[in-house]
Amino acid sequence: MLQSLYRDVNKALSVVYDQYEARAVAFMLLESLLHVSRVDILSDKDITFSSLQRNQLQGMLDRLVKHEPVQYVLGVADFCGLALEVGPGVLIPRPETEELVQWICDDLKGVISPTIVDVCTGSGCIALALSHRFSGACVLATDLSEAALEVARRNACRLSLPVTFRQADALGENPFGDGVGAISPMFDVVVSNPPYIRQCERADMDANVLDYEPEQALFVPDNSPLLFYEAIARAALVRLKPGGALYFEINRSFGQQILAMLSSIGFTAPELRSDAYGNPRMVKATAPIRPN
Repeated sequence: MLQSLYRDVNKALSVVYDQYEARAVAFMLLESLLHVSRVDILSDKDITFSSLQRNQLQGMLDRLVKHEPVQYVLGVADFCGLALEVGPGVLIPRPETEELVQWICDDLKGVISPTIVDVCTGSGCIALALSHRFSGACVLATDLSEAALEVARRNACRLSLPVTFRQADALGENPFGDGVGAISPMFDVVVSNPPYIRQCERADMDANVLDYEPEQALFVPDNSPLLFYEAIARAALVRLKPGGALYFEINRSFGQQILAMLSSIGFTAPELRSDAYGNPRMVKATAPIRPN
């Protein structure tokens, strides 16, 4: 029964996915809806499949064939081992962002209680992953979108992870939010995955991104591709502890320009790293240690 249902779902999804993606998404749908495992599906486990579940499955398929991301359809995305709520008001976390988090974690080994701020937090994925990894961390996360912050707060509450969320404009005078409260005014780490896609790059993007994910979190003007990077970097320069680090996820077309900008405003040792696919997607720079 399960195998037959899986084949039907796989066939329906082949309209919008290639064969490998269709298989993966079919497994995801059945695992989520029926609370079964991949082994159950492959072994054709005998289960009861209600009319309500059939209707729910058809509703999911109707949304998917319109190119809606599967993470929105299921309402959840995996990030660094955490199941995060996602919806149309927030970006879907990407694997390359997990690589950025891992870079930070590697650098913070041995730091007992790091102070961290995540600018443009969206679903809260970076902030929550770092809070989960460092139980003694003091983590602040900001975003301009109140809708995104509500999702991030629900994620933090459901996962019982201590993160402070504030509404703040990354391009404003204080991208870290007004006042510091219990958060240290100086940080060990500033991290951001800001908007970085140029308007001229729309033609190269998939419909499931363009039609569903929030434009505010995606795009920058063609004539100001480093808009967010420079604003956040300048704010970070005065709020990082000496030797503290700034991390960015970046548009792979502007790695060298971002390194040059960071050096020009006073950061030291800017470094560019590639993701698992060989694309330059991550940058780190260090706040200078100034003589007394």
